[in-house]
Amino acid sequence: MVDGVNFNPFTGKVFTTDEISKLDTDKNGTVSSSELQEGMSWLSGQEEDIDGDVQIGNDSSSAGNVTNQENSNTQNIDINAYLTQIQDEYIEKYIQQNPELSAAEKSALVVYLKEQATEYINEAVKNNMTDTDAMSAALKTKLDEAIQTRNETQAKVNEKMELYKNSVDSNFDNLAEYTDKADDDYVTSNEFNEMKQQTVNYLMGAIMNGSEDADFMKNFDVDYKNNANYQTALKAIEELKSCADPAKMDELITTAETALSNFLGKQNVDGTSKLNNAVVAKDAADTKAEADAKTAELKTKLASVNDQLLESMSNMKTRTGMWGNYTNKYSSDDIQNYEARLNKILDKFISEYTGDGTNIEAEYKAYIEELEAQNQSALTRAENDIVDSADSYQNLKDVINNAGTYVNGEEEANIISTTVDFIINELSQGKYDISLLAQIYPEYASDSNFTEAKSLIDGLESSITREEDLEKVKQLLTTMMQSVGADKISDGVKNKEVPAISISDIDYEQFTSSIPGYDDNASWETSRFRKSSSAKDAIQDLAKQQLESLKPQLMAMLKEQLGADYDEAKINDMLDDAIYQTINDFSESGFGTKKSGLLKRRGTVNIKQIVDAFLTKFQEISANKAEGTASGKNPVGLEEIMADTSLSDAFQDKSSKKIRDKSAAKLEVKTQINIIANQLKAKLKDELGSNYNSSQINSLVEQATLNVVNSLEPTNYKGGFLNLFNRSAYVINTNDIANKFYDEFNKLYESAAAGTSATGTTSES
Repeated sequence: MVDGVNFNPFTGKVFTTDEISKLDTDKNGTVSSSELQEGMSWLSGQEEDIDGDVQIGNDSSSAGNVTNQENSNTQNIDINAYLTQIQDEYIEKYIQQNPELSAAEKSALVVYLKEQATEYINEAVKNNMTDTDAMSAALKTKLDEAIQTRNETQAKVNEKMELYKNSVDSNFDNLAEYTDKADDDYVTSNEFNEMKQQTVNYLMGAIMNGSEDADFMKNFDVDYKNNANYQTALKAIEELKSCADPAKMDELITTAETALSNFLGKQNVDGTSKLNNAVVAKDAADTKAEADAKTAELKTKLASVNDQLLESMSNMKTRTGMWGNYTNKYSSDDIQNYEARLNKILDKFISEYTGDGTNIEAEYKAYIEELEAQNQSALTRAENDIVDSADSYQNLKDVINNAGTYVNGEEEANIISTTVDFIINELSQGKYDISLLAQIYPEYASDSNFTEAKSLIDGLESSITREEDLEKVKQLLTTMMQSVGADKISDGVKNKEVPAISISDIDYEQFTSSIPGYDDNASWETSRFRKSSSAKDAIQDLAKQQLESLKPQLMAMLKEQLGADYDEAKINDMLDDAIYQTINDFSESGFGTKKSGLLKRRGTVNIKQIVDAFLTKFQEISANKAEGTASGKNPVGLEEIMADTSLSDAFQDKSSKKIRDKSAAKLEVKTQINIIANQLKAKLKDELGSNYNSSQINSLVEQATLNVVNSLEPTNYKGGFLNLFNRSAYVINTNDIANKFYDEFNKLYESAAAGTSATGTTSES
C-alpha cells in the first residue's frame, strides 16, 4: 500500500506489487512520502546502467548529454503528471469529506479547484521545480487557501441573501421611518441615496421571496415587468437560484442591486421623487392592511358573543292568552334585523376599541347593552314625535300665519325649523311625495340633502347610531330648506291648493255602510203635513240636516287619506257647497211626498240616491277647483257663492219680480250683483291666498256688473184693468242675474289669467 498516491505518476498505472515492495525500504507494509521520493529516480528509470556502467544524467560523454536532455524533458512531464495527481487526490478527498455538496456544487468546486491548481502547476513546470515535497505542500496550501476564500465568499453571499429574505418587513419599516424623518422639510441628496439603498434592500428580499410587491413597483413604472432594469435584476436573481459558484453569486447579487437602483430613478431638482411618494403610499396601505388584519382577528374573537345573543333571542318564548301555547317571542325577521344590528355594533366597537384585549368579551357585551339602550330611547322619541300629517302641516300653517306680513329673523328660523319637522314627520311615515315641496322646490326629490335624509330615516330601525342619524337628518333638511327660503315656504303654504279628491271604492263602501238605510233602499221621511208644499220644504231641511251630520265622519276619513294635503276649512266649504247644490238639484224632482192618512202627507227622499249624489257632487266640486287653479279658470263655483248669500232661496226657487222703472230695475240688479260679488271676492281671496289681486278683481267685478246691467231689457206682458192692455216691465230673476254675472266675470277672469285684454265690455248708458 502506498500512502497518499495510488498509481505511478510516470506510467499512469496503478502500482504493482513489485513496485510497492521495491519502494517500501523499511518493510513496514506502507510506502511513505520520503520512500516514494527516494524511489523517484528508480521509478523514472534514472539509475546506473548495469551493462554500460554509465549513470543517467552523467555529463561525461556526448551520449550522456543527449540522454540527460531527454531525461530533463521527461522530468518536466512527470512533475505535471505528479502535481495533477496531487490535485485530483485533494479534490477527491475534499468531496469525500463534504458529502452534503450537491451535484452542481461539486461540479463548480472541481472547476474552481482545477483552475487554481492549473495556475500553480504551470508555474512549477515553467520554473523547472524538482522538489516534489515542496511542490506537493505548496499545491495543497494553494488549494486550501482557495477553499478558504471560496467558503468565505459563500458565507458572505449566504448571509447577504438570508438577510435580504428574512428582513423584508423590517427593511421597509426602516425605510418608512427614515423617509418620514427625511421628508419633514426637504430631502437632501444623501438622504435620498440612503432611502434608495434601503429600498434596494427591501426589493431584493421581496423578489427573492417571490413577492415582488407589484403595487409598489408600479409607482416607478406602470409597465415595470417590461422595464429593462427590472428584467436585468429579475434575471440575475433567478440565476442565483441555480448558481453554485460563490464568486458568481456575489457578482449576480451586485448586478441585481445595481439594476434595481437604476430602476428606482433619480431625485427631482426640488427634492421630490417617485421613491418618496411610493414609500408614503405603501406605508399607508400597509398600515391599513395591518388594521384590517387586527379587525378581522377581533371579529373572529367576538363573533361568539353575537352568536350567544342571537341564540338567546331565538329561544325566547311568549304565551298567548291565559291557557295558550308558548310560541317564539321574536320572528325570523326580528332575529335577522338584530343580527344585522349586532354586526354593525361589532364594527363600531372595534373601530373605537383602545383596550388591551384582556376582558374584551365583557367589554363588548357592556358596549352592546349601553348602545342598544341609547338607540331604543332615540327610536322611541322619534316614534312619539310622529303625528298625523294633517296636524303636522297645520302646525306649519299656524307658524306661518302667526308670523304675519313682515317676518323677522327669529320667525324665519322658526318657519325653517317647523318645515323640517313636518318633512321628517312625512318621511317617518313613508311619505316621500310631498306636495308642498313639489310646489316650492320641484327638484327636491333629487337633492342630495333630501336623498341622504330619506336614506337615514329609512334605515333608522336598523341603525345603531339613531341619535346621530336624526341629528344628521335635521342638518341636511335644514340646509335644503334654508336654500329654498322662509318666504318661498310661506308663499307655498298660503297658496297651496287641495288636490282633486277621489273617494276610493274601499273608502266609499266604508263611509256608506255606516249610514242607516243606505244599503236597504230606505228613505228619509218627515213628519206629517197637511200641505204637500210644506212636506217638501220639510224634507229639504231634513235632507240638509242629514247630509250635514255626515260631514264629521267624512272629514275624518279625508284627513287620514289626504294627510298634509288636508285643508279643513277648504274641505268644509266644499262639503257645504256640495250639500247646497245637491239639495238644489233634488228640489224639483228628487224630493217627493207620500200619503199619511186621509189628508196628510210626508216628505220623502231616497237615502242612497241623495247620498250618492252628494258624494258625486263633492268630488266634482273638488275636481273643478283643482282644474280651475291649474288652468287659470275661476276656482269658485256659482252654487258655492250663492249658498252663503241672502239670495240663496231666491236663487234656488228661481223666483222673479217685475219692475217697470228702468232706473229702479238697474238699481235692483246692481244690488243683487253686489251681494253676489262680495261673496265671490271673499271666496276668491280664500282660494287664491297671496295671489289674490284686490284691485284687479274689483276691476273685473265692476266690468262684469256693467255688462249685465247694460244687457237689461224690458219684457211685454198683459196687465191693468181686465188685462186688456199690454204693458212692459223689467223681469228681475235672481237665478238669471247670478248666472249672467258669473259668466261675464269668468270671461274676464280667464282673459286676465291668459294675459290678454278683456273683451265684451260696454259702457253704461
